[in-house]
Amino acid sequence: MVSTRSKRAAEGEEKEGTAAAGQVTGQNTDTGKRKKARTSTALSEPVETTTVNHEAVPATTSDSDSLNQSLSNESGDANASGAENGAKPNNLSTMDEEEMALYDRQIRLWGMEAQTRMRTASVLVIGVCGLSAEICKNIVLAGVGNVTVMDNQPVSVKDLGANFFLTEADIGANRAEASAPRIRNMNPRVNLTTVNEDVHTIENAFYARFDLVLVSSKISLATLTHINSVCRGAGIKFVSCAVFGTHGYMFSDLLKYDYVEERNATSDGVTTTLRTKKSQDFASLEKACTTRFNSMRPKFLKRVPPLYFALQLMWRFEKNEGRLPSVATFKEDAEKMCSMRDEYITSTGGDVKTLNALLTPSAISALAREASLELSPVCAIVGGIVSQEVLNIVSAKEVDVYNFFSFGDSVGGVIKAFGESPDAAVSGAVGSSSSAPTSSTTVAATTGKVDESVVLD
Repeated sequence: MVSTRSKRAAEGEEKEGTAAAGQVTGQNTDTGKRKKARTSTALSEPVETTTVNHEAVPATTSDSDSLNQSLSNESGDANASGAENGAKPNNLSTMDEEEMALYDRQIRLWGMEAQTRMRTASVLVIGVCGLSAEICKNIVLAGVGNVTVMDNQPVSVKDLGANFFLTEADIGANRAEASAPRIRNMNPRVNLTTVNEDVHTIENAFYARFDLVLVSSKISLATLTHINSVCRGAGIKFVSCAVFGTHGYMFSDLLKYDYVEERNATSDGVTTTLRTKKSQDFASLEKACTTRFNSMRPKFLKRVPPLYFALQLMWRFEKNEGRLPSVATFKEDAEKMCSMRDEYITSTGGDVKTLNALLTPSAISALAREASLELSPVCAIVGGIVSQEVLNIVSAKEVDVYNFFSFGDSVGGVIKAFGESPDAAVSGAVGSSSSAPTSSTTVAATTGKVDESVVLD
C-alpha cells in the first residue's frame, strides 16, 4: 500500500520531469530553427556564420524572413540579367510559397540568386535521344525556366532503348513532340516548347533567342562547328555531347565566361563565405579539334584521354563516308579508320610513339563498333555531368568542365582543356589561353568522388 505522501512526491517528480522535457524540446526546436536559418548576400560581401554543435550555420533567426529578404533584394538584378540574355524573364515577385517550397533545397544549396537565374534562362536542346532525356529530366526538375527541344525525326523502335520519355505508342510520331508531354509532367512550371525543324537547314537567326545551345545528337563535326560558330558570333554559350555505346563526351565553349567563385574560410568558430567574380576564356570546337601537341612532353601527352583522338578519326570517317560507323559493318569501318591513323597522328605534331600507344587499333575498333549505340547507364552518367554543367552555366556558377569531358577510357571520366595557345604549347599544357585552369580533374563516376590531380604544365 502506497502512502498519500509517497503519491504526492511521485506526482511532483513527474511534473518536474515533464517541465524539464519541455525545456529540452524547446531548446531542440530553437536549435533546429537556427540550423535551418540562412543568409543571402550581395556579390563580394562575406557571409558570416556561427557554429552550433560543430555545424556551421548562417547567423540568422528566421528562414522565411531570409528568403523574403533575398526575394526583394535579388529580383531586380536577376530579371534584368535574364532580359539582357534574351531569355523570357519570369517576375521573381510572383514566386509563391508552393514554388519556394518546391525549390527549397536548391535555394539552400546555391542561393536564391542562382535559382532566379535558372528561372529566367532559356536553353535549346538539339536532338532527342537517351542522353538528351537524362539532361532534360535534370534541368527541368531543377527549374530552368524555358527549355526548347528540337528534332525533326520520327520515333523508331531503336529510340525506345535508352529514352524513357518514349513508348511504343509514339512510334512514327515526331520525337520532340512525343517526348514533350512526359517532360512537361515532371515540372509543369517550366515553359517547354518543341521545334520540328532540321538542324542542317534552320536559319542562323533562330539561335539568337537562347542563352545556351546544347547539341546532344550525333551530327557531323562540320554541323557542330557551324552551330558553334553561329553561337560565338551571337554571344551564345555552346555545349555538345554524345554517347557512343560505353563511351561519351562533352565539349563546352562558354566564350568569355564570367562566374562567381565561392570559398569558405573558418576562423575562431566563425565561417565566412567569400564570393569573387572571375572570368575564363574558352576555345571554339574547331580550335579544340585541331590542337597541336608538338611541344608536349610524352609524360603529359599520356594523360590526354584516348577517346579525344579516336573521336577525331571517327569524325574524319563520317566526313568521308557520310555516316557513322555501323554495328553491321564495324570491322570494315574500323579498318578505314585505322588507315587514317598514321596521317592523323603526324598532323597532331605529338610524340608518335606515345600517340600510337594511346590510339590503338583496339580502341579504334571499340568506338567503331559502338558508335551508333546508346546505353542507358552511360547516358545516365554522361547526362548527369552535362546537366550539372548546364545548371552551373545558367546560374553563373563555377564550372567543372574546361573544356572537354571524356568517359569510357577508364573507370571514371577525365576532364582536359583543348585549344591552340602558343604559351600552352611551350609549357607543355593544352589550353585555350594563358588563363587556363591550374588543375585537371578526374571524376570517378562510380563513387561520385572528385580527385584533383596535377595539371599538364
